[in-house]
Amino acid sequence: MIYCGVLSGNPVPELIMENQLVSTSATHTYASGSLVGLVVVAVGWTMDSGTARTVSSATICGQTAAVNCQINDAASTAPGVAIISAVVPTLTTGDIVINFSGTIHRSSVGAYRSIVYKSATPTDTATGISGVLAGTSGSKTVNPDVAEGGFVIASGLASSFNTTTITFSAGVTEDYENVTSSIRVNGGSTANLAAQVGRPVTVSGTNSVAGGWGLFIAAASFR
Repeated sequence: MIYCGVLSGNPVPELIMENQLVSTSATHTYASGSLVGLVVVAVGWTMDSGTARTVSSATICGQTAAVNCQINDAASTAPGVAIISAVVPTLTTGDIVINFSGTIHRSSVGAYRSIVYKSATPTDTATGISGVLAGTSGSKTVNPDVAEGGFVIASGLASSFNTTTITFSAGVTEDYENVTSSIRVNGGSTANLAAQVGRPVTVSGTNSVAGGWGLFIAAASFR
């Protein structure tokens, strides 16, 4: 048995898996591999219609996940992003199962684990949407508070079929990027932070066509 929980030292999240799925379904399932500890998952999704979708529930290796924060829009691709998490008390091989409020077409996840952590409850969360961007480049910043020694996980999404880049330009380091039909979803993290009120976390992107696109971001800090 591997024990996890409130141990000494600062938590350091490790990206264990990232993947994407194209499936017109209200439930998307990912094989997570073996997980233990506090598992935080960055989620992004779209649906090829203007009907907003939310994460209604989720499990991580059989453990009920908390939906820490999420944001979505009923734009043409119905995009959304979320941060979910659960404590997996012993080393378990299983799935990440995400249930949405209705059918979606594509999703992306990045699963981070931290065996050392002080609390499974986020210190703070923040979400944001850029609104419809008129040019070919843009960004959106959110400002979650961070506790001493804490870490931040972020999920970003560029909502157009014409996006050419997405990145985190401040606050976290991009760990992965998934692309389907030019819709881009990324995840990022940073750790061993000093206490900070309103840490700026910024997602940035470019689009090959001026106008008609937007950027989404969800971020959560833990300790």
